[in-house]
Amino acid sequence: VNETAASVDDFCMTASVGRTGAHHRFREYFTTLLFATISPLVLVLGLWLVYLFRTAGLEEERKKCRDETIFVLLLAIYVLLPPISTIIFEGIPCDEDFGVEGESYLMSDYGVSCSSEEFKRITAYVYLCIAVYPIGMHAFELTILWAHRKDIVVRNPRALHLAFLWEAFKPA
Repeated sequence: VNETAASVDDFCMTASVGRTGAHHRFREYFTTLLFATISPLVLVLGLWLVYLFRTAGLEEERKKCRDETIFVLLLAIYVLLPPISTIIFEGIPCDEDFGVEGESYLMSDYGVSCSSEEFKRITAYVYLCIAVYPIGMHAFELTILWAHRKDIVVRNPRALHLAFLWEAFKPA
């Protein structure tokens, strides 16, 4: 079993060196996962700060700026959610095809054994990200659309900042 683990480690290091030119093993999947899940939060924080600075002391500008901020945020979710969700779900499947009973490795990073503590930490973070992104972002979109449902049904101009989400649908 240790020989198999060593050969998998050698394979991972060789594959990593071949791809990156580095001379050390690099946990590519978890780094990619962190970047993919934290950078949108930084974007949201940046949008919120821009909104605060643009509306400081300007009550009449607040609604227009809020609608623009919501539009940019929903558009970012619409564009970024599929690739982020794909990266998140890559943290679940293990590859058990190594010819050794009981050995399996994370398919997105063969340097991570599915029986290791590192895998448990990765999957805990993956499940948290599933709650935040594929589930939470759709719940956020639903909340925004539900809050504007009356304006959407009558095609009120107050809901135009959300039109890219609903304009292809006809009211029942």
